[in-house]
Amino acid sequence: METLFAQATTAPPPTSPQFGALHILNVVVGLGQIICWIFVLVKMFQNGQTALGVVSICCGIVAFVVGWMNADAWGIKNVMLIWTVLLVLGIILGVIAPFPVPGAYTVPQP
Repeated sequence: METLFAQATTAPPPTSPQFGALHILNVVVGLGQIICWIFVLVKMFQNGQTALGVVSICCGIVAFVVGWMNADAWGIKNVMLIWTVLLVLGIILGVIAPFPVPGAYTVPQP
Protein backbone atom coordinates (compact mmCIF):
# COMPACT_ATOMS: atom_id res chain seq x y z
CA MET A 1 0.00 0.00 0.00
CA GLU A 2 2.85 2.41 0.78
CA THR A 3 4.46 1.79 -2.62
CA LEU A 4 1.23 2.74 -4.38
CA PHE A 5 1.33 6.23 -2.84
CA ALA A 6 5.08 6.56 -3.37
CA GLN A 7 4.72 5.86 -7.10
CA ALA A 8 1.94 8.38 -7.50
CA THR A 9 3.97 11.23 -6.00
CA THR A 10 7.33 10.62 -7.68
CA ALA A 11 6.50 11.33 -11.32
CA PRO A 12 9.55 12.73 -13.13
CA PRO A 13 9.31 16.38 -14.17
CA PRO A 14 9.25 17.21 -17.87
CA THR A 15 12.68 17.43 -19.43
CA SER A 16 12.08 20.40 -21.72
CA PRO A 17 9.51 23.15 -22.18
CA GLN A 18 6.90 22.48 -24.82
CA PHE A 19 6.05 25.44 -27.04
CA GLY A 20 3.06 25.04 -29.27
CA ALA A 21 0.70 26.89 -31.55
CA LEU A 22 -1.11 28.50 -28.61
CA HIS A 23 2.14 30.00 -27.34
CA ILE A 24 2.89 31.44 -30.78
CA LEU A 25 -0.66 32.79 -30.98
CA ASN A 26 -0.21 34.38 -27.55
CA VAL A 27 2.93 36.15 -28.76
CA VAL A 28 1.09 37.42 -31.86
CA VAL A 29 -1.78 38.65 -29.66
CA GLY A 30 0.73 40.45 -27.43
CA LEU A 31 2.33 42.15 -30.42
CA GLY A 32 -1.11 43.25 -31.60
CA GLN A 33 -1.78 44.77 -28.19
CA ILE A 34 1.50 46.69 -28.35
CA ILE A 35 0.56 48.08 -31.78
CA CYS A 36 -2.85 49.20 -30.46
CA TRP A 37 -1.19 50.79 -27.41
CA ILE A 38 1.24 52.73 -29.61
CA PHE A 39 -1.61 53.90 -31.85
CA VAL A 40 -3.57 55.20 -28.85
CA LEU A 41 -0.42 56.90 -27.49
CA VAL A 42 0.04 58.71 -30.80
CA LYS A 43 -3.60 59.84 -30.72
CA MET A 44 -3.14 61.11 -27.15
CA PHE A 45 -0.21 63.30 -28.12
CA GLN A 46 -1.96 64.50 -31.30
CA ASN A 47 -4.99 65.59 -29.26
CA GLY A 48 -3.05 67.53 -26.63
CA GLN A 49 -3.15 64.89 -23.87
CA THR A 50 0.60 65.07 -23.29
CA ALA A 51 0.54 64.38 -19.55
CA LEU A 52 -1.70 61.34 -19.98
CA GLY A 53 0.49 60.20 -22.85
CA VAL A 54 3.59 60.29 -20.67
CA VAL A 55 1.79 58.46 -17.85
CA SER A 56 0.52 55.89 -20.38
CA ILE A 57 4.06 55.09 -21.45
CA CYS A 58 4.69 53.77 -17.93
CA CYS A 59 1.20 52.41 -17.27
CA GLY A 60 -0.59 50.92 -20.27
CA ILE A 61 -3.94 50.60 -18.52
CA VAL A 62 -4.18 54.40 -18.52
CA ALA A 63 -3.94 54.40 -22.32
CA PHE A 64 -6.61 51.71 -22.47
CA VAL A 65 -9.06 53.60 -20.24
CA VAL A 66 -8.43 57.03 -21.80
CA GLY A 67 -8.65 55.47 -25.25
CA TRP A 68 -12.10 54.10 -24.48
CA MET A 69 -13.19 57.39 -22.92
CA ASN A 70 -12.22 59.29 -26.09
CA ALA A 71 -12.79 56.58 -28.71
CA ASP A 72 -15.58 58.42 -30.50
CA ALA A 73 -13.96 61.86 -30.33
CA TRP A 74 -10.62 60.61 -31.62
CA GLY A 75 -12.10 58.18 -34.16
CA ILE A 76 -10.36 55.12 -32.70
CA LYS A 77 -13.36 52.99 -31.75
CA ASN A 78 -12.24 50.15 -34.07
CA VAL A 79 -8.75 50.20 -32.57
CA MET A 80 -10.18 50.05 -29.07
CA LEU A 81 -12.48 47.16 -30.00
CA ILE A 82 -9.53 45.28 -31.47
CA TRP A 83 -7.41 46.02 -28.39
CA THR A 84 -10.19 44.81 -26.09
CA VAL A 85 -10.61 41.56 -28.04
CA LEU A 86 -6.84 41.02 -28.04
CA LEU A 87 -6.68 41.70 -24.30
CA VAL A 88 -9.42 39.17 -23.52
CA LEU A 89 -7.88 36.64 -25.92
CA GLY A 90 -4.46 37.13 -24.30
CA ILE A 91 -5.89 36.47 -20.85
CA ILE A 92 -7.68 33.34 -22.07
CA LEU A 93 -4.54 32.06 -23.82
CA GLY A 94 -2.46 32.80 -20.73
CA VAL A 95 -4.77 30.61 -18.66
CA ILE A 96 -5.12 27.81 -21.21
CA ALA A 97 -1.46 27.64 -22.25
CA PRO A 98 0.82 29.51 -19.84
CA PHE A 99 4.42 29.97 -20.86
CA PRO A 100 6.67 27.38 -19.23
CA VAL A 101 8.94 28.50 -16.41
CA PRO A 102 12.55 27.73 -17.37
CA GLY A 103 13.62 26.77 -13.84
CA ALA A 104 10.84 24.17 -13.53
CA TYR A 105 12.49 21.75 -15.94
CA THR A 106 15.38 19.41 -15.46
CA VAL A 107 18.12 18.63 -17.91
CA PRO A 108 18.64 14.89 -18.35
CA GLN A 109 22.06 13.75 -17.19
CA PRO A 110 24.01 11.39 -19.47
